[in-house]
Amino acid sequence: MRGLLVAVTLAWIVTLLVSRGGHPIRDTSFIRAAERVCAGAGTKIRATPAPSPGASFEVRANDIERVARELEEMARGLRALSVDPADTPVVDRWLGQLERFNAIGHRYAAAVRAGDLTQAERIGKEGATPSARFNSTSRRNDIDNCVLG
Repeated sequence: MRGLLVAVTLAWIVTLLVSRGGHPIRDTSFIRAAERVCAGAGTKIRATPAPSPGASFEVRANDIERVARELEEMARGLRALSVDPADTPVVDRWLGQLERFNAIGHRYAAAVRAGDLTQAERIGKEGATPSARFNSTSRRNDIDNCVLG
């Protein structure tokens, strides 16, 4: 019975670590460099004001695509950074969430452009999980400039 309890406890701990992004990123050089990459992306994204509430679907979709392109550039910049091999699995999972979010963003833009708001809402909800996971890992590792939204 004790062996089963230990096995269940270990399985729960592993599940908890994986769901929270694994161990913290320990490579402080990577963290500082990631902060700079994300700060630059944030500056570019904020440089252009969001469309007005009455903007056409086309204008709104173009803005969504613009933000997605900036986030893709940010992801490429983050992937290009040197990272300690021990941190590579966590960084890969973290950036995978950002890349999933970006892919969803392009689908969302296409639905907005088509004026299919039902589809856009459904697709938009898909983005909640990868963005929450990306943000959680960003916050957990004090990479606050990378937090989306």
